This record gives sequence, C-alpha cells and structure tokens, in this order.
Amino acid sequence: MLLKERFGDTNVKAANALGNLAYLEIAITKATYTLGLLSAAAGEEERAQIVQAGALKPLVTQLKQGSDYTKTWAAYALWNLAVDSENRSSQIVNAAALQPLVMMLQEGSDAADKHALNALAHLSKWKALRKQIFDAGALKPLVILQTVGSSLLKAAAESVLTALTSNHAEYQELITEVDSSAYFYFSSLHAYSM
Repeated sequence: MLLKERFGDTNVKAANALGNLAYLEIAITKATYTLGLLSAAAGEEERAQIVQAGALKPLVTQLKQGSDYTKTWAAYALWNLAVDSENRSSQIVNAAALQPLVMMLQEGSDAADKHALNALAHLSKWKALRKQIFDAGALKPLVILQTVGSSLLKAAAESVLTALTSNHAEYQELITEVDSSAYFYFSSLHAYSM
C-alpha cells in the first residue's frame, strides 16, 4: 500500500509487470534448457514427439531473441533434434533456424558456436538442405572458425564445409576466396598487434 500512496497505481502496475516479465524470462530459459536436455537424452521416437508437440518455433524464437544462455540451449536442442533424421532436419530448416544459427557463429560464445556448428553439421548431412545452409550465409563464418577457432570448432567447421562442398565445385572456389581473404585479414590483425 505504501508504494501505491507514494507512486500511484499506474507505477505500481508497471513495476509488477516488469517483475512478471523477469519471471517469464526465467521460465523461458528453464524451458529451453529442459528441451535441450530432453532432446539429448531422447530416442528417435521421443525426438519426433518433441517436434510434433511444436517445439521448433519457440526454439527458433529463442535463437533470435533469447539471452545468450538461452540461445546456446536452443541451438543445443536443435542439434539433438536434427540427429539422424532428414525429416526433422527439414522441419528445423523450414522453421527458419538457419539464419539464427549462422548468426550465432558470428556473435556467440565458444559454447554457442559449438552447438550451432553441431546443429549445422547434422543438418548438412542431408543433400537436400545443403544449398539452403549455403544460402543462409554459413560459408564465411565457417571458414573464419576453421581458420581461428579452437581445435574443436575448427574440426566442426571443417565437417560442415566438407559436407557443403562435396560435389559442388562452385562452393569450393568460394571457400578458397573466403579463406584467402580471412587469411589476409587475420594476418594483418596479427601484424598490427605486434
């Protein structure tokens, strides 16, 4: 009651709404984390049920709008949902997950990069999805991670690049171009820092 007397009813309602939003963000983070863990522990049938229950749209929303922590767990869930299923992988691509996964490669932490790379690696196993991954702009961040990432990230980036370029000479030429520009860019950074 003291708040109401001092600040008025509208300000108290606004403060309550902000408190509710904070609880909602915590609930969304916990739900994304739980989906990540569930999808990792699930078998084929359970993964299909997770997708059928409508999990992809909220996961992609979290890839786009969530906190860094939530984005990491959303990528982890998508990685696990993509495992060994062309159908689920296609559904993930159709849910517009590619662009946010590629953005994570450019802006994310090592953990986020790892989960996004693993999701892209599983999606790139399917020939029908490779062009869409390429068209989502994955090439440049993959080549950069292959050049300057940790050994784990380099290996994962190379796996995706290998899948994307198999039987695509035009993609291999583009990788050479991007790789050359990345080499000169990082060489100039190193020279400048000396």
